Amino acid sequence: MQDREPPPPIRNVQRHSIVDIGYWTCELDSRDAKAIHNLVVEKHVPHEDLDLPIGNITMDLRQQITSAACELLGRPYYIDAIWGVYTGPGQSVMAHSHWSNTWLNPEEHFSFCYYPLCQEDDADMVIHIMYCNRLEVLESIPLRPGLLVIFGAYYQHMTTRQFPDRDRVSIAGNLYPYEPTGIAIQRETRQGVLSGDLWQQ
Repeated sequence: MQDREPPPPIRNVQRHSIVDIGYWTCELDSRDAKAIHNLVVEKHVPHEDLDLPIGNITMDLRQQITSAACELLGRPYYIDAIWGVYTGPGQSVMAHSHWSNTWLNPEEHFSFCYYPLCQEDDADMVIHIMYCNRLEVLESIPLRPGLLVIFGAYYQHMTTRQFPDRDRVSIAGNLYPYEPTGIAIQRETRQGVLSGDLWQQ
């Protein structure tokens, strides 16, 4: 048998990703972190989210989160709604997504969670992604003071169980693009203000 020549080398090798989703994190330095934490603790009603009242502390926080989101996402965004979440000792937040803002252009609508004060063993934020009907990923995000997490609004997310002897506070909300690439979304008055006009970039 004669030796056969090896096949010619393959060229232009590339791997093409079909499923490519992720999230962004950064830390915010806020001199009002303790005041924000205390506001949510003092005003929370069991089993209800707290619409953050309009005031200097919360408006400064909105500006800080908006600026960070625009930098991380690379385009102008505004906060559509923002609220406080109180998780008591031994409690957890069930899996959910912010589906109400994803019916148009889901790839450019985002949500966020901000943790003004926390300890490293407080309940993790967990992102649950399912794809291809059978595959899933659970991404556990340990907390640290000042952590801001920005993620696709359609991502399912939840928490682990909170430490048994202290509470946990997060600030959550939704981000809309100023200029969507798809169908424009009519801006509405939320929480007493026209969100898009709060802070111009």
